[in-house]
Amino acid sequence: MAVKAVQRFWVAGAVAMLAAWLGSCDAVPEPMDLRTFEKPDVANHFLVCDPAFCRATPDMPSPNFWQSAERIGKALHTILREEPRLFPVSEDDAAGRWLYVQRSALFRFPDAIWVQIMSRPEGGSTLALYSRSLYGRYDFGVNEARLRRWLLAMEYELGQAGRANR
Repeated sequence: MAVKAVQRFWVAGAVAMLAAWLGSCDAVPEPMDLRTFEKPDVANHFLVCDPAFCRATPDMPSPNFWQSAERIGKALHTILREEPRLFPVSEDDAAGRWLYVQRSALFRFPDAIWVQIMSRPEGGSTLALYSRSLYGRYDFGVNEARLRRWLLAMEYELGQAGRANR
């Protein structure tokens, strides 16, 4: 019984040290224009974008909104204030582009999230969201789940009337 307690102590210590080390890793992604970037050939990312705006093939088409890009930006930032472990890296309000890093709860793995809001020529706006794990080649669906959660929160924040299409 004492041996198991010692083993648990060492395992817990190793996990704590690994989490502290990973949490201190500086993974600073660069801002980018989601309209022109190319997706990497790995399974640790998820792109939401209107195919008319983005060169890369989206994993999910983005919704179109009746509201202005400014209103969409305000709604999104209201939602993001509630996200745990989310930190701004770059903010360009004039261009409607923001970059964030969100860390996982246990090991503090960093994921980068690029946000870009664009006005539509016929009125209203749309957005592009790209979430990517900065380490590893697989994300267990975390990036997709995050962006789907944010889009549902946007729908709630703006009300169903805010969405121009499904």
